[in-house]
Amino acid sequence: MGTFVVMSLLVIVAVFPSVGGQSAKPPSVVANTLTASLPTPNRAIDIIFALDRSGSVGSSNYNKIIDFMKAVLSHFSVAPSTTRVAVVSFGTDAKVEFDLLRSTSNDNNKCELLRTYIPTIKYTGGGTNTRGALKHALALLKKPGVRSFSTKVIFTITDGYWNVGGDPAQVVSELQNRGVYMYAFGIGGWGVNNYRLSGLGNNESDGHEYVYLCLDFNILSEVARRFKGECSKDTYKDTLGPGKCKNCPTHSETSGTGATSKTDCQCKAGYYRVGDPIERCEPVTCHEPVYDNNAVEAVSCGTWTFNDRCSLECKSGYEYSSGERVLTCESSGSWNAVPLSCERVTCPTLTAPQDGSISTCGNRYGDTCTFQCDYSFKLSGSATTTCTAAKTWSHPTPICNKLLCRNSEIADPFPNANRVCSGSHTEVGNVCSVTCNTGYKPRLEQTSRCSVVNGAGEWQNLPRACEVDKCDPLTDPSDGTVSPVVCKMSPEYNRQCTYSCDKQYTLHGPTSKTCETGGVWSSTAASSCRDEMDPTFLNCPDDISAVAQPMRTEANVLWIVPTATDNSGSTPTVDVVITTSLGPVNFLQRTPPIWFEEGQYTVTYTATDREGNRATCDFSILVEVTRCILLSTPANGKTTPNPCGVFRGFRCDFSCDSGYNLVGDVESTCQDDGSWSSPAPTCQVVHCSSLSAPPNTAMSGCYGTRSQPYGKVCSFDCITGYKIKRGTRSRQCLADGSWSGNDLECEVVTCPNLNKPAHGTKSGCNNAQEDYNTVCTFYCNKGYSPKTSIKRTCQQNGTWSGSALTCAGQ
Repeated sequence: MGTFVVMSLLVIVAVFPSVGGQSAKPPSVVANTLTASLPTPNRAIDIIFALDRSGSVGSSNYNKIIDFMKAVLSHFSVAPSTTRVAVVSFGTDAKVEFDLLRSTSNDNNKCELLRTYIPTIKYTGGGTNTRGALKHALALLKKPGVRSFSTKVIFTITDGYWNVGGDPAQVVSELQNRGVYMYAFGIGGWGVNNYRLSGLGNNESDGHEYVYLCLDFNILSEVARRFKGECSKDTYKDTLGPGKCKNCPTHSETSGTGATSKTDCQCKAGYYRVGDPIERCEPVTCHEPVYDNNAVEAVSCGTWTFNDRCSLECKSGYEYSSGERVLTCESSGSWNAVPLSCERVTCPTLTAPQDGSISTCGNRYGDTCTFQCDYSFKLSGSATTTCTAAKTWSHPTPICNKLLCRNSEIADPFPNANRVCSGSHTEVGNVCSVTCNTGYKPRLEQTSRCSVVNGAGEWQNLPRACEVDKCDPLTDPSDGTVSPVVCKMSPEYNRQCTYSCDKQYTLHGPTSKTCETGGVWSSTAASSCRDEMDPTFLNCPDDISAVAQPMRTEANVLWIVPTATDNSGSTPTVDVVITTSLGPVNFLQRTPPIWFEEGQYTVTYTATDREGNRATCDFSILVEVTRCILLSTPANGKTTPNPCGVFRGFRCDFSCDSGYNLVGDVESTCQDDGSWSSPAPTCQVVHCSSLSAPPNTAMSGCYGTRSQPYGKVCSFDCITGYKIKRGTRSRQCLADGSWSGNDLECEVVTCPNLNKPAHGTKSGCNNAQEDYNTVCTFYCNKGYSPKTSIKRTCQQNGTWSGSALTCAGQ
């Protein structure tokens, strides 16, 4: 029997719900059928996966394709001697992701495949070039080094028919002719018909199926899971494989799919495990809620197990403070919130009755407050009150009534007086007065007070006679008088007193005052006589104009200080202020003469007498500065100082830089009329006489017969055939008008004497030394060769051109 070569091609394609007239099968059936149809593992198998990474697949679904590929590989042992793997992918282009079909390295194993190679596969999008991918697969199988005896398998996985690269049918046919097992997986219903999907895989044979249809990528993932023998979530089995999965105990679950042990079943939140391994899950129990039994009562609380609820309410006389009214037992065995907390209800804050007090007490449910009245008051109402559950007080606040005396108990008043008591009663603590008529005052106590005597109101004291009111004596104001004379001797009620001032003084304050009831004057304001005449200046300077001193911007100004007098005979104080348009100016010296900077000033003298009357003396001071225009520094020169001053009397000195001559005056002075004594000079460059080229030389940099300016450089060099004997090649025009260096002298270049050749002769060069460009001709004697002559020329470097003539016998 010949070698059995199997190639498996897995193509995942999104197709219509039926293939070859058959409907898509459930994931479990597909997984079992594919398991039965795969080649026998643990033998020499070469597997190539062709993965669709076109735009219709998408990045997340492409990861599901790779997971399916890993599920297929879980059935094979990857090693150089058993299964070898390669992956090609296709979008608009097709490429080989990796090729391990020829690798015999020990690194060619499933661990390296999953850890190193498969993670490098990336999604790109694009078209669907199925033919390009299968052509790459065919090329991989044709490469030298691929095992000839191995089973060849290709898995093609795609979600649509090809739209780039053409129909892959011819490539599929060639692969099948080479004995390759072609598996095709189609996903979805987009663009793949039965004919095209079937054309990517082998025909069904001996109960083995090679073409499969999955309606979407989620079903493909379920096929992969079942294909690997994984249990669904919340089920388990002891080993991977086709065996039946068992359900986890009630109220337990697994963390995901693929559980391989009952220990993978864990109780859900709110339940705890019983047994090891797990037998059942019992609900978690919470502790009894903790709350104040005096303020809170439980309406219903269940058994305190997971998810049970406990309802709480405030008792009568209490209201909500914090916490939750309904608690739920959580999976942690704790209640989901802090239990209800209630506090005593609050009654309105009480205030003490007028003329009474309240004891220190609270205003919450059950608190009692006590009232009492102040001295000389009597309580009317309840002395205590209590806060009730209705948030109201059991009794209203009482009233404190004042104790009274009867006004009729006071006798009728005597002459020149009136009794002041309204009504029939007077409260304790108040008085009933006997008041004197206007202009009179009590001689003794004239007030009866209502007092508490043995718990009742009783009058104290009796009224007495009245006497006329008197005011304090007045005094004459300074520089004035008050009349009549009695005003100065305690005048009686209703007396009027008048004030007057001396000549040249003015009265300030009331002109008169009257003695009024109670012995007080009609006005408390003082009356005084004041001097209101201003002082007088005896002299005031005229405006002053001054010119600044030479070479300065200030002038020393002198004037006679003005003097002032006052009608009071006292000498007034005199102050001086000097200001400009910008405000006051501070001078260390205020007495002339004073140095003033250029500008306009106002000098103000102010005379002030003792009464504050003032007079002023103003005059202006104008200080002008004579300036000349700023002289500019001559080009190639300088000024001293720099810049020159522009004020009258300043002198400016001029000088020129090296290589320049001054034309004009060496100094100039700013004159009184603002002009300079002489204009600014100029600096002219120094010139050297013209140079000519010495014999046998060439000159550059300063052609012409004109003189050359300071700093000019003339260059010289020997002409061809000459060399420097002595002198300077570069000469510069100096600041004194002379040239640096000496004339360049050149002498002709010479070459050494040449000997005539053996068996030959020479001509044109018989001197001991020959000048530049001399030509020496050499000949061979008769009977010697060469027969032609040669010429050698004396060159610029002092050597002969060419080489010596050698004459050889014929």
